[in-house]
Amino acid sequence: MSVKGSVNALKKMNEKMYPKLSVDERFKMVIKTMVNGDEVQREKLARLCPRVTTPIQKE
Repeated sequence: MSVKGSVNALKKMNEKMYPKLSVDERFKMVIKTMVNGDEVQREKLARLCPRVTTPIQKE
């Protein structure tokens, strides 16, 4: 898929799809949004990324 095709695919995605992206897909899309200067899409990808929280044990 070309970069232009990928950017168009990003614009067609809705926010419910972002959390379902694999790590590889998300990384590639973030890089493509940075290259194309699309800060709005990059922010959405980062904001809607699944989060994992882990407790920190004090010794």
